[in-house]
Amino acid sequence: MGGSAFDPNGNRLILNAQEIGGIIRLHEIPVGFSNRNAYVEHCASCHGIDREGTDDGPSLVDVGLRLTRGQLARVMREGSGRMPSYDHLQDFERNAVLAHIQSPQSEEEDPPSTEVDYVFGGALRIRDHEGLPGNSPPWGTLGSIDLATGEIDWQVPLGDYAETEGLGLGAENYGGPVVTASGLIFIGATPDRKFRAF
Repeated sequence: MGGSAFDPNGNRLILNAQEIGGIIRLHEIPVGFSNRNAYVEHCASCHGIDREGTDDGPSLVDVGLRLTRGQLARVMREGSGRMPSYDHLQDFERNAVLAHIQSPQSEEEDPPSTEVDYVFGGALRIRDHEGLPGNSPPWGTLGSIDLATGEIDWQVPLGDYAETEGLGLGAENYGGPVVTASGLIFIGATPDRKFRAF
């Protein structure tokens, strides 16, 4: 999850990277799934099949004109009044419900899927018993790539964890470097909260 910076004077790309082992999770979207079906399964008992409301829940007709998608998502995650939280839903299910209640589409315009599909369900980082990355270090690096040759000019471990401080093993990092006109590189982005210059 690193970033990069271009150094036009040196024709090089400065790139920070994290090399943390993980498992990518996929969620299966079953055959027959549609935004409307997700709404019917999770919401219709209180808000009505056609979103017109019942004695147990208010109308959701044109709710997208009254509330933003972010506000609706928050209500789904946290609940509101008598409505319970729907935080247990997978992201694709929650997004389908939000899409349906914000859309005027009819059932005919939202046909159920005819094939199994998959959506990204996040990454699970592999950790050891101390909470450190479970693969061999370096776990984070900063490097320079010569764009004329494609060769790596240099690469160094970037960052530390409290448990490995000073060992040069690197750490996961989020963010990117900045290169000045003189070629000086600045970067934070690491869990040790240090700001470094190269």
